[in-house]
Amino acid sequence: ARSLIKILTRVRRMFDTDAIPQEIDSVLSVDPILKKLIIAAPGLRLPGAFGEFEVAVRAIVGQQVSVKGATTVMGKIVELCGDRTSFGRVFPRPETLAALNPALLPMPRKRGEAIRSLAAAVAMGDVTLDSQDGDVFRRSLMSIAGIGPWTADYIAMRALSDPDAFLQGDLVIKKVASALFGIHSEKELLARAEQWRPWRG
Repeated sequence: ARSLIKILTRVRRMFDTDAIPQEIDSVLSVDPILKKLIIAAPGLRLPGAFGEFEVAVRAIVGQQVSVKGATTVMGKIVELCGDRTSFGRVFPRPETLAALNPALLPMPRKRGEAIRSLAAAVAMGDVTLDSQDGDVFRRSLMSIAGIGPWTADYIAMRALSDPDAFLQGDLVIKKVASALFGIHSEKELLARAEQWRPWRG
């Protein structure tokens, strides 16, 4: 029972239940192409995460690999150093991954180093995964070698529930922008997305 409020808070963030879809839809519907999509699928919400640190690590693991590949690697990380509980293994704490030799992780060495550096920054409080200032948060993440704008924005969207985090450099987003809007550059996409603020996520 003592954990119930904490669990409910995480579940609410995971499914973005505090969002007001009508407010979001009204802003995005100003764009005639998005309006058609909203009519077809109203009430879309931001994809959140149950564990902020876990999704931050997953963002690094998922760089340049498939979703299936990232899922496999995340499972191996939990097998390797996850905390044992009466319910099974859970994702390791930042302190655990900060002390881990990156060479033991099933991924390229630089990516493993980025995970260790992120874990150390979170453990020391240099990066706080409940930050309210998205710009400061992104800058603190991008100060870590191996974390660029895409990864920082992905973490901001999933861990901070930042509704304006925008992944304009994402390969899938670029393909969709090309198909829907005839937009072929990040600069054009950012300009188009200005009217979607603060709901670009």
